[in-house]
Amino acid sequence: MRTLFGGITLTRSYYHHRPSGTGRCPLDEALGLEGGDSPAAARLMCRAASQSPSYGEGAADLAAYAGMRIDPRDLGRLVARVAPDLREALACLPPAPAPEEPAAPPAVLYVSADGTGVPMRREELAGRPGKAADGTARTREAKLGCVFTQTSTDEEGRPVRDPGSTSYVGTFGGCREIAVLLRQEAVRRGMGRAGTIVYLGDGAAWVWENCRLTFPGAVEILDFYHAGEHVGQLARAIHDTDAALAAATQEQWCREMRQTSPAALLGEARALLAAHPEWPEARRGAIQAEIDYLRNHAGRTRYGEFQAKGYFIGSGVMEAGCKTVVGRRLKQSGMFWSQHSGPCPAAGQQRAARPGRPSCKGQAAATRDRRTSCSVLCAVHRACVCSRRRPAGLVVPVSRASPAAWFNWQQAAACPVEVGIGKPHQGAA
Repeated sequence: MRTLFGGITLTRSYYHHRPSGTGRCPLDEALGLEGGDSPAAARLMCRAASQSPSYGEGAADLAAYAGMRIDPRDLGRLVARVAPDLREALACLPPAPAPEEPAAPPAVLYVSADGTGVPMRREELAGRPGKAADGTARTREAKLGCVFTQTSTDEEGRPVRDPGSTSYVGTFGGCREIAVLLRQEAVRRGMGRAGTIVYLGDGAAWVWENCRLTFPGAVEILDFYHAGEHVGQLARAIHDTDAALAAATQEQWCREMRQTSPAALLGEARALLAAHPEWPEARRGAIQAEIDYLRNHAGRTRYGEFQAKGYFIGSGVMEAGCKTVVGRRLKQSGMFWSQHSGPCPAAGQQRAARPGRPSCKGQAAATRDRRTSCSVLCAVHRACVCSRRRPAGLVVPVSRASPAAWFNWQQAAACPVEVGIGKPHQGAA
């Protein structure tokens, strides 16, 4: 058996069930073993597997930091064992318990969702439409959602995100799957106690439909950066022959929009459009399309009002999550993924994935990743960021996914979960 202090020999009874051809070792369950690994060793291995860009680097980190010599393939095997039941373990987590000294509820609870492409193998994308020039797909979109809180502003009135308050959920499923996961996470994070719910998003229609269905009554804010992009497209369509004037117009309009709303720039754009009926139809259509976009989001672009109330007007936390939670692990050079045939319910309807053959030589780390799961990265981050809110003595079934739900991505030593079956048991080394 592998422990933090090296390998040991453990002798125990094995019980075989002849009709099914299976067997079990009751002592393994009582001690909380995961295969041949002790709970503490499994916890570190899960942490290394989820945080490192590849299993090879994860194994190297374990050797450097803990003196554990592990075959990178063992990390993949451990992930394959714990990932399928991780969702069930996370679903058992109770809502955040009330502290001994009741703290003030968060003034604002933010919810956000977005999608990011994950490179897939060709056979996995057969028949799927995409954004390539020939209409084919190069990636498959992973949906990611995040929840964080804000209770204060700085001296200049700008909002300050509560430290350690961000949690993520993710899925390879459709738009409605991430909506359900995000709603469940927001409820678990204390949405009912928050003073205000703010939904931040880009201009995608599915984002706002999810908000309507699962967060009715929330304050809806269109990410300022995305709004600014459309303002730039509008300025370039109007001044299509003068790039410098278009850039200056975009800068001025964005500054005005940030201070109030896009109402003034829309009025100016409509006046210019009406004053030049000689403009080509294609040019007029491009201008009108951008005007319609900003008009349709008028209620979500009252940036002056939102800032006066101390709200965030950008979805930078969500964009950072796409780069770190998904991109850091699944979008490394030479990685192409395929969907595993078995379901992986660890985060919504996500399935376990395994990387295909790297497109470049020298990507040994990618080839060593036999099987992993985006769901482990998303769901584990969600569980770990909030795990310090679990009540002491919570028992997570070790026969399912306790190692992955155990460790804390931000405060590894602060997780109060005990290991055991039935009666809590202090985990062995």
